[in-house]
Amino acid sequence: MAIAACIEAAVAALIIRWAYRRFGTFASLRATGAIYAAGGIVGPLASAGPAMAGFYAATGHGSWANFGGWMLAHGLGFIATFPCVGLIVQAQADRRAIIPPPGQRLLPASFLIAMVAASAVCFGQSAVPMLFLPVIVLMYTMALTDIVIAVIGLTIVLVMGVGSAFLGFGPLKQIAGATAHSYLLVQFYVAFLSLTAMPIAIVLEKRRRLFSALAQSETRYRMLADFSTDIIMVTDLDGKISYVSPSIHQLGDWDPAELIGTATWSLISEQHHADVVKAHMAVVNSPGTTASVEFLGITRGQGKRWFESHLRAIQGEDGILHGVCSVVRDISNRKRTEAELQAVALTDPLTNLANRRAFELFIGNERRTGESYLALFDIDRFRRINETYGHQAGDDVIKSFARAIRATLRDSDLAARIGGGEFVVHLHNSSLAQAQIVCERVRAAFTEEVERRVPGIGSITASVGLSHFDAPLAIVMRRADTALYQAKATASDCLAVAA
Repeated sequence: MAIAACIEAAVAALIIRWAYRRFGTFASLRATGAIYAAGGIVGPLASAGPAMAGFYAATGHGSWANFGGWMLAHGLGFIATFPCVGLIVQAQADRRAIIPPPGQRLLPASFLIAMVAASAVCFGQSAVPMLFLPVIVLMYTMALTDIVIAVIGLTIVLVMGVGSAFLGFGPLKQIAGATAHSYLLVQFYVAFLSLTAMPIAIVLEKRRRLFSALAQSETRYRMLADFSTDIIMVTDLDGKISYVSPSIHQLGDWDPAELIGTATWSLISEQHHADVVKAHMAVVNSPGTTASVEFLGITRGQGKRWFESHLRAIQGEDGILHGVCSVVRDISNRKRTEAELQAVALTDPLTNLANRRAFELFIGNERRTGESYLALFDIDRFRRINETYGHQAGDDVIKSFARAIRATLRDSDLAARIGGGEFVVHLHNSSLAQAQIVCERVRAAFTEEVERRVPGIGSITASVGLSHFDAPLAIVMRRADTALYQAKATASDCLAVAA
């Protein structure tokens, strides 16, 4: 019998160790099921053979009844006692206090006292059947306290039930008669409680931990949201706001409470509605992904400002979508900086006219209607001006030409500085005669500007090559440059038209 008991303990221990390493806890339904199977079936089954052999050697006979009795007694005994031992040992291994801290002891103590009282009433008399009473108290204990207190309550039932059987009184004694049968009924009763109560206690404990983690996460989230400069917004699947952080004040004097239930589209410029809807639907259709979108936000009394939003769907463990969370950031300064950088990249710093790159981009994107011409201007003997009067004088001459262009051209025309003293002008919706008149006016205005702005330098002129804009820009520029070369070769201060 001793060898059989050792075999049973070894088999059960090995399976219990495997289950703990596999699931990392005793307080899970899978781990509990594996452990109950190990100690309640596999362990007794492994020991039943040696036990029956020893019983037969000692008595000379054996029966299936003895085998069944061994399996039943040992299986029920394990199922009744393991939760009491295993979960308390795990609580100690996890450095979890079995005794609650001061200030939190009243409720657990009350339930344990109630469990003692219910067990005493149940097992201390046999006149009125009260076996259900500890079950009721145990259920309330599991619902309102943690799993360790529930296990202690189950231990109380086990101890008092075995004690009543040992002392020979109580309802189980009246039912069973023999002490051995009373012990078996106590084991069956407590095993029933264990099989019924422990899965419920485990589920409730898991939910308590989830709610605790959720409360901590919610607290951290609220702290971050309340003090973040970014706007944190939660919407339902239809885009209506269910939460918005206090940083919504960036959009003006908005009160977060008054925006609850408002559609987010009301805070977004109409021209960007489609972009925001597209990003919203992208995360709804692909949970787990993040979408980003830039848009003009409508502020209260502060005009429109640029914002950037990062969106992600809120998905529960069951896969159901509960809404969309967005982190919105004011990017007005960044947009302003980008615009300034773009302007610098496309502007000639000396004249504030467009540079060659800007001119090529504009002409490439422009939809030309009607007849137009391209004029290529070059200041005559500009290198000699720099060598004779210095670069400052040369810069003043260039600025004078830019002023002459601005004073002469129409709003629909485009001028750009493309070299040292070289400028290009696109004359939109112009005939050849009109283009020639404009070019002559620019040249005359330039001469007057130089005489007025740069005294002592003498009369400065410019030549121009004019080409019909009826081909790609590169070809038209080449023709205008050829005409300009012809004008300069003929005489300075001259206009030539490309063939």
